[in-house]
Amino acid sequence: MVAGEEREKLVQGLVSAYRAKAITYNPSKGKTIPQHYVDRTRQFFREIHPFIQEAGFQTRNFVEEGSYQFYNAPVAILAAMERCFSRSRLMDIGFAAQNLMLSAHALGLGTCPLALILTCEDVIRKELEIPENQEIVLGIALGYPNTDSPLNRFKSSRDALNEMVTWKGF
Repeated sequence: MVAGEEREKLVQGLVSAYRAKAITYNPSKGKTIPQHYVDRTRQFFREIHPFIQEAGFQTRNFVEEGSYQFYNAPVAILAAMERCFSRSRLMDIGFAAQNLMLSAHALGLGTCPLALILTCEDVIRKELEIPENQEIVLGIALGYPNTDSPLNRFKSSRDALNEMVTWKGF
């Protein structure tokens, strides 16, 4: 967990690196994910766009620079694991992250998982003195939600369960 001056130094480093590297979020860049997920991501951004505009942001700046600033949340959480573990241990990180986010929600806090920040892993590693034997796998913004923000009225559409689950023997 990172807060206060350390969080500010981390954010300054991330934003500087993001701007210097001219990083843009593009789910189809490099054709690395199936088209269905690209289409789903684009649909999400079409749906949330009016809420982002109403909140006074430009979509690209909100998504990109917002991520590197932990959406102005006062606490940044970075999850890492020893590189010696198999990738199956990422499930453990996911379980822990979900439990943390659900617990925070139960206490009236808001969270936002962040993966885009991993494009500047070198900055995170340097600012937080994370050794090379640790793989940084996820960032999470933590703070009290702004209940007046139009963004908190947004509810994304969902794919039907039968599009994601195969039922056998039921």
